[in-house]
Amino acid sequence: MIIALFANTTKQHAKNLSLNICEFLSEQKITVVVEDAYAEEFKAKALSSIDPSSIDFVLSMGGDGTILQWVHLYPHIEAPILGINLG
Repeated sequence: MIIALFANTTKQHAKNLSLNICEFLSEQKITVVVEDAYAEEFKAKALSSIDPSSIDFVLSMGGDGTILQWVHLYPHIEAPILGINLG
């Protein structure tokens, strides 16, 4: 299973929670992908390193703006979304 994790990194609590979720999912042998700029920090795969059609699920940590932002940046990802409002 591949989960794309998008976090509002401008909100420290959203970033911290996202880091913890990423670690937990990785421990469960779930592949987590994040935006390329955060791959090293999150110890996850870079989004550009996989085929977007292989993403099974998207987890958006932040709020409505976070979902809207990544949908505009990555319209080719066609996976179910779970948005967690941390605003």
